[in-house]
Amino acid sequence: MNPGPVDSSPENNNKPNEEASGDIKSKRGCERIQMIINEKRDLEKQVEDLQVTVVSLQDALHKYEIESQFVDNAMSVSNKQKKPAELVLEAKHQIIKYLNSREDEVDHSAKAQCFYKYLTDPFYMQVFVQTNKPEQW
Repeated sequence: MNPGPVDSSPENNNKPNEEASGDIKSKRGCERIQMIINEKRDLEKQVEDLQVTVVSLQDALHKYEIESQFVDNAMSVSNKQKKPAELVLEAKHQIIKYLNSREDEVDHSAKAQCFYKYLTDPFYMQVFVQTNKPEQW
């Protein structure tokens, strides 16, 4: 009644358990590796999406910069159109300031009346503006 070779050595008893645990470890290892691979793919996809987003944001920023330059140019043109009236007003103030600084001169009142005539009469102001450059005011 010999049921077969029975090896009662501890090495043989542990081998099936090692193979079973090795299979479990290798399955877990494979699952972990697969998870890492999947995460890597997801991260690569996110990087590509972020790169596309960055490029689209850079394009939008460039469009806003161009629009800003256009608005600045339009505003400077509109400011230049307003400028002559502002320059006339500034010239009037400078003339008055100049006259006030010369109050102690003998002919001050005559000069003041002459300039006042020019400053209040639109015709003389128009002639003054047309004949003199703004830098000369």
